[in-house]
Amino acid sequence: MIQKLGSFFFRVGVVFGLSVTVFGDHSRADRITDANDQDQLHTAAELLGAEQARMVSLLETPALARLAGTLAAPAIGGTSDDEEERLSALADQADAEADTAAMLNAARDRTAAAMMVGDPGAVIDEEALKRVEIGPQSEEWACLAEGLYFEARGEPIMGQIAVAEVILNRVDSRRYPDTVCDVLEQGAHRLNACQFSYNCDGQKETISEDNAFDRVGRVAWLMLEGRPRMLTGKATHYHATHVRPRWASKLVRTARIGDHIFYRPPVAVSQR
Repeated sequence: MIQKLGSFFFRVGVVFGLSVTVFGDHSRADRITDANDQDQLHTAAELLGAEQARMVSLLETPALARLAGTLAAPAIGGTSDDEEERLSALADQADAEADTAAMLNAARDRTAAAMMVGDPGAVIDEEALKRVEIGPQSEEWACLAEGLYFEARGEPIMGQIAVAEVILNRVDSRRYPDTVCDVLEQGAHRLNACQFSYNCDGQKETISEDNAFDRVGRVAWLMLEGRPRMLTGKATHYHATHVRPRWASKLVRTARIGDHIFYRPPVAVSQR
């Protein structure tokens, strides 16, 4: 009997001990979970605080401050006069900034043109050429632009420069007239016997391609401004690649650029 009672109480004690252990572990797990939640909440609060501080610092930058001041409604108690003054000040600032931008663009254009005129190795592509602003449009400029339009409007920029070099080399030579217009019009009264075929082909000269004329006009202006003539080796003649004129065999070939071949006299030609 005593043994049976002892065994019963032993079993009860074991069960009670296990229950205490289980419930004790469960309480500790709850405490751990609560601690983790608190850590996560604390971390989230820190992140939110840092983000709020970053946004505040951004709003304090000069650019956003100006933007905020521009978009902000008039202060409480402000009058219509105050609003008009604020808008007037903004308009004056916009005008000043526009004037500054225009001055910078003009300076860039002058710098680009000066580079292309003074440096024979300067890269002249379509974008660079568009930045060149044509100055006073003299009669010489009009004649050269017209000559380039009819003789070389389909050529690349370097091809147009090369044709301009020939025209200007003739102006400098004692063998030819001393102005661009006279050089281009030499022999124009004789059908198919002039120096530049567009002037004696029996067809009316009509400039119908505005973009092409604008392009050759810029090239003409650069050349008359004094761009060094470095492409054609002092050439005074050229012809299209698909023809073989008899006079070519009597001259020295100097270059082929685009669809033209260029020549100079066999001996140095005296210049004015």
